[in-house]
Amino acid sequence: MKRVLIVGTTGSGKTTLGLKLSPILGIQAYDLDDLYWLPEWKTRSPEEFHQNVVKVIEQEKWIISGNFKAVRDMIVQSADTIVWLDYSFCRNLWQILRRSYLRVKNQTLVCNGNREKLSKLLSKDSIILWFFQTFRDKRRKYQTMIPERERAGIRCVRLRSPLETKKFLEKISNSGSS
Repeated sequence: MKRVLIVGTTGSGKTTLGLKLSPILGIQAYDLDDLYWLPEWKTRSPEEFHQNVVKVIEQEKWIISGNFKAVRDMIVQSADTIVWLDYSFCRNLWQILRRSYLRVKNQTLVCNGNREKLSKLLSKDSIILWFFQTFRDKRRKYQTMIPERERAGIRCVRLRSPLETKKFLEKISNSGSS
């Protein structure tokens, strides 16, 4: 595992898993949100975002978490391992509601110094609304993509619960890199 892509629906825990895998594997973790968002929730230009991703995937080793369609194929083609956090709708909904609540309450910094705000969570740009709008389509995409990548010889790991994810991390910790 030298080039790991972590995918899943919004709120599944991709970034968290990347941060946990990083010290185990001794590989830098990157979150696509950090490569995309600027302070004040401004977005990078498509060209700049693409260049940022290219700089990462040109490295010998990396862990990337995220789902951005604009760069997904490029990352998938470079990955030697894809980890799919395929949690249930209810589990993901719980995680995103809890995460968003805690981020607003604690004013947690995310994505290049940005903070989630209650007003944004209740707006048409809400990450929670985005979850509802994209859950089914993202899941369908990975149900197709993962078997295709496995047939191409790429190692794919499908984790269906936080317990499976915990066991996966323990196995890697105990084996050194599995």
